[in-house]
Amino acid sequence: MTAAFSLFVQTLFRGLAQLAFCGRPLAGALILAGLALISPWGAAGALAGAAFGTIAGVFCWIYTRAEWESGLAGFNTAIVGILWGGFFAEGAFDVPLFVTVLSVCVGLEFVLRRILAHVSLPALAMPAVATAMTVSWALAAPGTWFWIEAPASPLGTPGVFLGGLCIVTAMAITHSLATAWALCLGALAFLLVGQGNNGFAYTGLWALSVPLAFFAMQTVFLRDSLAGSVGGAIAALSAGMIWLSWTTSGAADIAPPLLAPLALGLWLSIAAMRRMRRTPILQPDFWRVALAIHRARAAGHPAMAFLGGDTATYALALEPLHGGSLGGRGKPPVFSDERLRGSLRSRKAFWVVCDRLRALAQEAEPAARHHALAGFERRGWVGKILSRDVLGALRQAGAEAVVDVHGRIDRLSCLDCGSGSAWPPGQIWRRCDLRCPDCAGALIPDTNLFHDAMTAEDRLAIERELADCAVLLVLGALDRDDWTDFILDRIRGIGGRVVLVTDEASSHPPGAGDMVLAAAPEVALAYLAIVLAMLRLVPDSGTLGRWPRWSN
Repeated sequence: MTAAFSLFVQTLFRGLAQLAFCGRPLAGALILAGLALISPWGAAGALAGAAFGTIAGVFCWIYTRAEWESGLAGFNTAIVGILWGGFFAEGAFDVPLFVTVLSVCVGLEFVLRRILAHVSLPALAMPAVATAMTVSWALAAPGTWFWIEAPASPLGTPGVFLGGLCIVTAMAITHSLATAWALCLGALAFLLVGQGNNGFAYTGLWALSVPLAFFAMQTVFLRDSLAGSVGGAIAALSAGMIWLSWTTSGAADIAPPLLAPLALGLWLSIAAMRRMRRTPILQPDFWRVALAIHRARAAGHPAMAFLGGDTATYALALEPLHGGSLGGRGKPPVFSDERLRGSLRSRKAFWVVCDRLRALAQEAEPAARHHALAGFERRGWVGKILSRDVLGALRQAGAEAVVDVHGRIDRLSCLDCGSGSAWPPGQIWRRCDLRCPDCAGALIPDTNLFHDAMTAEDRLAIERELADCAVLLVLGALDRDDWTDFILDRIRGIGGRVVLVTDEASSHPPGAGDMVLAAAPEVALAYLAIVLAMLRLVPDSGTLGRWPRWSN
């Protein structure tokens, strides 16, 4: 078996797996077996349709390579194939018409995907539904339905039961908990509606639309999250109500609902969750973050926070040294300890930058995130705050355990002995070269913010601060540079967890083990404070306090 043929077979079975919102070839094989037990001719049509769509997906450029390999190209054509099973059962192997209908499905899928892309919604099964209805309206006699129902399994009820069991097994190996909840919702819908005389409601509401709507939201669109459960409930309720309205309003006399209620219910849920999912408590990683912080604190390793600086303000401080505007031709000066020691001119330029930045710092007020982080620290949920903000906004907000990564703009430091002192009165630094009273070394503002590179001393200092960090909350969007890269890589290297908390575009993509909260830091911290206060009431049996050992 060649690699290309093996890939085609796997993609074909993934397309069959997509019928139940699964993605593994094994799930596709189970679903095909389940269809064969329920309706052998329907299974044959599904296999033929999925094969056609998979082949067409290679040439039609509807899907990307990754989407094609996931089986999406064979999904809608497989549904049309199931509908065609009735013709196969009657011996009507009208291959040209079958291929034409499948081609119509592929064309409609192309059109619908382009239209729905403008509102960022997936096509789901709507191309197949639109194909079925279009073909029926075009070819069936007025008032009749074109499609012939495929005969049921010759095994009768046991065959249907075994077929359903195969499909449920395919869903369970994809996501066991979501499958259990989906079955519970399906059973509830059956108890509420299945006792009526409406056949459409009986077969569609409890057996298909409701459980699959919940399962899709929980496993595909919002996997493993409270938001997925909420969205799944919205999708299931919407799909059920649409199906019920469709079948009781007389619309089913014109065309049966097929999978339209399922797709419409998912669309409504996706639209609703877009408005709701910014709430941190509904996001996939929120509870993992809260539990990680709680466990770290119980183990004696409180979380740390990492806050970036105001890069716009820093750039403004550099303006006088390169043409007075950010768009000027001049480049920002490069500072290092060696340059500052050896050049009075460099020291004067450095004083100009820092004096301007100090003046801006005196006018600045702490932002909401500074107050929120200071309050979070006072409650004991973070042990240290690594701050790249030299303006002192965190200290103004009341934070105490602040580690100034870039030093403090309001203090001086000796380049030789490192002793500190207060900022001199007035602008005496403009008239003379300030010297240390202890060693006569040059005095400069105590910040490495404008240095050209990290020094070995800088790295060692950061490593000491992060030595026992279990969880690092990275607040706000950070610029990608050596400092930020080193801090994040160091945390990952010692086995700590990185939590990215921002509602802005960030130049740092999440790492493999990172957690993400897409919310403003002040909002996320407020929710975390409430949940952590509740977790503090949970008795610690010893397991919550365990934490893996880190290596330095």
